[in-house]
Amino acid sequence: MNDKITPNETLEKLGKLPKREDMSEQDKNLYSEVGSALLSGELENLINSKQWMSGIIVTALMLDFVGKTRLIWHHNGSVTTRTIEKYTFFKTINKLRQYNIIDEPTYNKMQEIKNVRNSFAHDLLRQWAMSSSSHPKLERLIRDGIAIITTLF
Repeated sequence: MNDKITPNETLEKLGKLPKREDMSEQDKNLYSEVGSALLSGELENLINSKQWMSGIIVTALMLDFVGKTRLIWHHNGSVTTRTIEKYTFFKTINKLRQYNIIDEPTYNKMQEIKNVRNSFAHDLLRQWAMSSSSHPKLERLIRDGIAIITTLF
C-alpha cells in the first residue's frame, strides 16, 4: 500500500473545492492547512543553512503548485485539472498573469525565480561553489517567493 500523496493527487483534490468565496469554513481551513504546510519553515531553514540551490528549487516548486491551484480555481471546471497539472512553470506564470491573478511586478519576480532555478539546473557545480557563503540576491528571491506564495493563498 502506497501512503504517499502526490502533487497531482493534491491538485485533483484542491481542484474539486469550490471557489474561495463559496467555500465553507472547513474548505477554507483545508486550503489554509495546505498553505501552512508548504510554508512550514522549510524555506527559512534552507536560507539559514545557506542551501541556496535547494531554496530556489523548492521556492519554484511551491510557486508552481500554488499557481496551478489558483488557475484551477480560476477556471472553475471549464479547464480540466489534468490539463493544468501538465503546465510547465513558465506556462503557469504566464497564465497567472494573463488572467490577472498576479500583477506585473509579481510576474517579473516569478520569472526571475524561474530563471535562477533554470541556471542551477544547467550548472549543478554552482551549488558547491555557493555553499557556506552569503548570497543576498538568492536570499531575497527566496523571501520574495515566500511573500508571493502567501499572497496567492
